[in-house]
Amino acid sequence: MKEVKAQVGGSSGFINIVSLYVARWDAQKARQLCSAYAAGEPVTISCLDGQRDWSAIKASIPPDYFGGSNQQLADAYTAEVAKGTGHLEALQYCRGVGAVK
Repeated sequence: MKEVKAQVGGSSGFINIVSLYVARWDAQKARQLCSAYAAGEPVTISCLDGQRDWSAIKASIPPDYFGGSNQQLADAYTAEVAKGTGHLEALQYCRGVGAVK
């Protein structure tokens, strides 16, 4: 959460939404790393703090979310939660290829 606040700031509702986008980016990155592992490429799978591509994450967030108040973003947050993050699926994939136990 600290990293999110440092990168985007804003209302707590916005920060919560951005956290979902960060989790999606993390899941995608984990899947990429595990795919590289499965292909026999040397990879280091570790915490992504300090390694995230904030330009890509920010670009993936709908522009109308920026600057929104908690009240304005309440429905958007509910919709974003319903979409999920892909974290569990990425973890299952990584386990499937033997990259994590």
